[in-house]
Amino acid sequence: MLPDPKPFLLVLLLHGAGILILAGWWCLQPDPERWLRLLAIAQVEHISALPPQPLWEQPGWLINHRLKQAQGWGGLACFLVIALAGEALAYRQTDTLAGFRFSCFTIGVILLAMVLGGFGWYCVIPWSVPTLWAGLGLTSLLGTCSFFLLCGRPYVA
Repeated sequence: MLPDPKPFLLVLLLHGAGILILAGWWCLQPDPERWLRLLAIAQVEHISALPPQPLWEQPGWLINHRLKQAQGWGGLACFLVIALAGEALAYRQTDTLAGFRFSCFTIGVILLAMVLGGFGWYCVIPWSVPTLWAGLGLTSLLGTCSFFLLCGRPYVA
């Protein structure tokens, strides 16, 4: 008998492994190249503070900046989650299977892992990321995730 698939855990582990590989690559870069890369990010993303020189302070600087940028996405994320949750509940009311859509629920779980992993990637990736596109992508992925999670049920009650 095959073991029970764990898509949420698998997707999160893949994201975590990718971020660890990125961290290893980042540590192997020469000091001036790392600092110049962060300086380019600071110029493109309009950060007033210069990036720190020591290696152990650089990830914190980048993560703090990206978290401050992501705070503006909250309103759009709430709107999309509420709107698509309402659509999903309306769909379940008229569904011929009475909302029992295990595949929809599984897709929602996988998308939730993708949202968490994507946000982690956004916070640590050492390249300039357009805030508008990252925000639109992650919030619409979150809204789609809420639609699929509420559209299906994992079990029959």
